[in-house]
Amino acid sequence: MKVLHPEARENLKRPRSTVACDSCCANKVKCDVDRPPCRRCTIKRISCTFDRPLQRVKPSLSTTKTGTEPAAAGNILSSFDSRTTPHVHAEIGGTDEVMTPSHSSNVRFIDSPEVNQIADSYCPTLPPFDGTIEPLAAHSSAGNIAGGIELPQEDGPFSSFSGNLFAWQDEGVEPSYQDVIFPSIFEVSENVAADYNFDLFTEDLLRLHASESLPGTFASDLMSFNGTGMATSPLRLDYSYGNALQENQNMELEAANVAAERLKESTNATFVSRPQSPGVLTEQSQWMKSLVAQGRPSFDRDVINAFLALFEDNISAFFPGSGQTKFTRESPRHIYLAMAGVGGCFCSIEGSTQVAKWFYYNARRELFTDVYHSRRRTFDEKLCVIQTFCLLELFGYLCGDQRAYELTEVWHLEMLQIARQFGLWTSAKSDSEERQSGIIHILYTLECYRTIILQRPAMFYAPTAQPAPSSFPFSSSWWLGPKEESLETTLQSIASHGTSTKRIKSSSMSFLSLCAISLSASQSTCIGNLEPSQSSEQDISKKGDQGAPSQDHSTRKFFEMLLNNWRCSHAIAPEPSTMMLFHLLHLNIYVSLSSLQDVEQWNLRHRCFYSDEDKAKSLWHAGHVLRLAKDMSMLATPEARESGTLLPPHFPHAVFLASLCFWRVDYEETNDDSMPGAYNNGITRGKEIQLGESLISRHRSGMARVYKKVLERLRSVV
Repeated sequence: MKVLHPEARENLKRPRSTVACDSCCANKVKCDVDRPPCRRCTIKRISCTFDRPLQRVKPSLSTTKTGTEPAAAGNILSSFDSRTTPHVHAEIGGTDEVMTPSHSSNVRFIDSPEVNQIADSYCPTLPPFDGTIEPLAAHSSAGNIAGGIELPQEDGPFSSFSGNLFAWQDEGVEPSYQDVIFPSIFEVSENVAADYNFDLFTEDLLRLHASESLPGTFASDLMSFNGTGMATSPLRLDYSYGNALQENQNMELEAANVAAERLKESTNATFVSRPQSPGVLTEQSQWMKSLVAQGRPSFDRDVINAFLALFEDNISAFFPGSGQTKFTRESPRHIYLAMAGVGGCFCSIEGSTQVAKWFYYNARRELFTDVYHSRRRTFDEKLCVIQTFCLLELFGYLCGDQRAYELTEVWHLEMLQIARQFGLWTSAKSDSEERQSGIIHILYTLECYRTIILQRPAMFYAPTAQPAPSSFPFSSSWWLGPKEESLETTLQSIASHGTSTKRIKSSSMSFLSLCAISLSASQSTCIGNLEPSQSSEQDISKKGDQGAPSQDHSTRKFFEMLLNNWRCSHAIAPEPSTMMLFHLLHLNIYVSLSSLQDVEQWNLRHRCFYSDEDKAKSLWHAGHVLRLAKDMSMLATPEARESGTLLPPHFPHAVFLASLCFWRVDYEETNDDSMPGAYNNGITRGKEIQLGESLISRHRSGMARVYKKVLERLRSVV
């Protein structure tokens, strides 16, 4: 029989509290009214008390227990409660740790009304956060606080968030103009330091000319670069206000303050694609502090004018209405910086790629500050924003940088969202009609590039189960062709069975009608978009006589008829660049080519052709692509620039896909008897690959140099 202590016997007679916290109930601890309450009961406003021994304070935070279980949101947000104790206790994994003043220097103060809103939404019983207490105790490594924060899905505006809020402290990277505070566009990258080597915001571009990356003769070589046409190009910066932005320091400081205020307002704005995460609050303060401290970058107008001239020579001919005659002080900085970045992709001087990327990253920073700023914009300002998104996506197709190439998908989605939000098709402005039509032309061109070059389904289509050419918002009020022609009527005539009665009489109608067919074909055909996992034995067993799955045979025949009607409906000869896309669209129907990433990683296991007939048709169209590329490269001379006979932006992509088609036939050890007569032996196909390699080298973009290296590797293994 157990004997109770006299004091314990007296405690049994005292009244007990009927409410207890979860910890007290789990430990089966009896409560007293004469003893101080436990910390858990105090937080939850419960009058439950029990006697608990004090734990010894650990000497260092580096030896504390991190814990693997995610901390509850209520426990973390409860640390914002005011206390009379000199230290803040952070409850992680059920242990108590005290942050000494020596570690308080690593704390990042969060002084924002968003904190109070989040705390009230998850812990309504907490007092409001007044900003006078110490914030949440966070280690510099943030391994046990930010390593896994699970927010309740039903209690607050955010579903969940997990990530390192203090990643820039771990990597030793100084906070700069990072795009991680805009989660609607970018995710946090592991290579933050490597991705932002070109954000040189405090240095003038002329200072880079003497560095190792840019030789000292860069400025002189750029001025004498063959084919720049700086003296005759209408696309230039306005020099009427002189060098005021570089000489007047007060104006630089004012510009930095204005940019900081605009960014401060934009951080609280509603994002386009998804709401901001709780970790955005800490990154916003770092962005604004760096923006005010470093100010806006200064640019070399001579270099910008040279790159704008390259843009005018190589891009403007294929994107009508994409350029402006003159940029002034009122012109948005992001529009001409993006143009200069795209034009710099065609400069062959050593170090020009780095300068083009420098313009690209600064244009992106200026665009972020403008897009997420809550203010009323004129229709021309909205067109500038949409045009900058188009230019940033086009930069990914031409630069040759892997990260910029992979971000074309993101830029395309953001461009379509902004275009819908700004009412690009619904707004009709008489003074900006020509520019509006040109930007819509650029948008459909990039959508066509996405479906044909990247071999991905179209993003821009009406929300219908079976998209068709008539379901796209095509209108004759904005397109650049003759007014008597209607794009919708032309598409209906082309899609009719039999011979088309509507004649195509302009290059604009020819190109836009082919774009509409490519968008519809990307949603209906499955051969060009098959994943390796989808090519199962059941699909192969359902093949018809033509080799393709029987349920898709009629769809392929329809688009073959559609493309044939398009070719026969022309009253004028189509442009060679348009015919190149015409043959590439056939390759998407017959071939499932590997992406550039798969080729680099030698991930070539998925099936490329369904039958020998598909191989024969694909080689026929691939050969025509190379013949067109050869003719275009012979005409694209510096003397013929005024006549518009230049290489289109999709030239290197088309030549690479055609050469890759020939290489895949040899890689799969095809029987030569099943091939057409012109390509019935491996020697002929090898010559075609070598021809594609030589044709790509004639294009001056950075992407052409990347494709040339890939083809050299592929040709060495065949």
